[in-house]
Amino acid sequence: MQGLRVHARDGAREAAKVFRPVTLSRRQALAAAGVAAAAGSLGAAALGRQLGETPATAAGATSDAARAVGVGTDTTLRLGTGQAPARLEPVAVARSLTAEHLLSRVTYGATPGMRAQVASLGLSNWLALQLSPTRIADPLGNKVTALYPRLDWSMSRVRAMQEQGDDYYKFLYEVGLLHIGKAIWSERQLFEVMVDFWSNHLNVPAPADKGSFARHRYDADVIRKHALGRFEDMLVASSTHPAMLAYLDNALSTKQQPNENYAREIMELHTLGVNGGYTERDIKQAALLLTGWEITDKGALRYVPARHYSRPVTILGVRHANGTGQTGRIAQQRFVRSLASHPSTARYICRKLAVHFVSDTPSDELVGALASTYLRNKTAIVPVLRQLFGSQEFAGAQAQKTRRPLERLVAVVRTLQPKFTGNKDALQQLYWMTTTAGQTPMAWPTPDGYADLAAKWQSPASALELINLTTALVHGWSPDKLGLPKAERLLAKPPSNRSATIDAIGRKVLGRLPTAQEKTAVAQLLSATKLPTSYRGQEWARSETGALAAIVLMTSPAFLSR
Repeated sequence: MQGLRVHARDGAREAAKVFRPVTLSRRQALAAAGVAAAAGSLGAAALGRQLGETPATAAGATSDAARAVGVGTDTTLRLGTGQAPARLEPVAVARSLTAEHLLSRVTYGATPGMRAQVASLGLSNWLALQLSPTRIADPLGNKVTALYPRLDWSMSRVRAMQEQGDDYYKFLYEVGLLHIGKAIWSERQLFEVMVDFWSNHLNVPAPADKGSFARHRYDADVIRKHALGRFEDMLVASSTHPAMLAYLDNALSTKQQPNENYAREIMELHTLGVNGGYTERDIKQAALLLTGWEITDKGALRYVPARHYSRPVTILGVRHANGTGQTGRIAQQRFVRSLASHPSTARYICRKLAVHFVSDTPSDELVGALASTYLRNKTAIVPVLRQLFGSQEFAGAQAQKTRRPLERLVAVVRTLQPKFTGNKDALQQLYWMTTTAGQTPMAWPTPDGYADLAAKWQSPASALELINLTTALVHGWSPDKLGLPKAERLLAKPPSNRSATIDAIGRKVLGRLPTAQEKTAVAQLLSATKLPTSYRGQEWARSETGALAAIVLMTSPAFLSR
């Protein structure tokens, strides 16, 4: 927790930018810092300790970081201005949960500003805020969105643009560019993590060979709209979206020639799971039920009753009356909703969430508990996440997940704290770097999405590539217009000797002092160079020592795990 003491005041001003007033009393504002004491979160005294204050100060006065977000200074707690209730419900977290562990799982990488927010609000309140993203001011995230106004275009307008050749193909990458930019600069970090999770779960590649004219609206109207909503609503939206209908061929499926692709994947990958209890006959019957859709030449989706198989079908032991006209469409939606609320789906979805946020091998007990919450709350995701983040298993799973290539790259960039330049070419360069790293956002070609297990991402080649990419980012060589600080500006107040530099870089990269083993690893690398141990005005030696220390620590197990 040393990193919080070091960085809380430095990040207070940055933290203050995120919050806006809501109507909470001064008593409630003061209570927010210690509201989770019974649940084991940061109490008022613990908050003071995180900020390096005495118990007396923590109980009676307010810290600089607390003042920055309005805790205990006036009649408001600066949280946001969305439509959510005025009072946030704190997330009851385990006593052993640490700020660094929480930040490593629910963000793309900790920053001084976010450490300050957690220190000011406490783990429980900060997490509750992340689960209510509309209440978080997001100026830089909004600036990223403004870079790509064409993502607001209708599908028909994009379909018409296909004739323009090169410009159309450039447009197809903008969804991925937005994804990277938001991951770096958005304050709504948990929301962006969930966007990535659902983009993989209900995967439609971007760019896509089929339905590419609709992929940008799939991101907006299916994934982002429902990322923290109800899975049932997301699944229904996905099942009737042109991007999905084109990608898995359901727009070609008719009563005369039913196509089984989407029927198979909605049960195997989207809901029940491969061992979810369905049969080949269920797939064939579902394929018949799901017929009747087509995509017009202008990119519009249309249900055509004459293309729909209208006789009764039986799927998973349930008879669906089906029918002609719009009756068939209603039967389809009921079937899709029934899949979303099936017990097998509950376990499948909750296991995937536990694998992503807890460990590659979550316990059956945790998955079962989450599944019960999922069903009890009619497929709502936030209650499941609240229970997951509050579990002892989550708190005790430190360093049990491995960052995938995209997550590694974004974490490096966030740690370097680039200034927002609004340069789209720089984001395009970073996009190509993710390709080199092996995980371009939303570009997995098959319906199963990117793997979320460490064993799938470990190889000597990927380790070497990571070192090369990290070196380029730390030195500011590429992307050269991303706003990276470059080696000479890694630290606001560079120390005058090697040992202090390693310590300072450790705090910046890891949020704490480096361990003896980590410090030895950095020292061994530096001993092989001609860099002096004390700089005495040698600015290049000072900056290069910091850069090499950062590269070693950014490719260390502590940084690569989350």
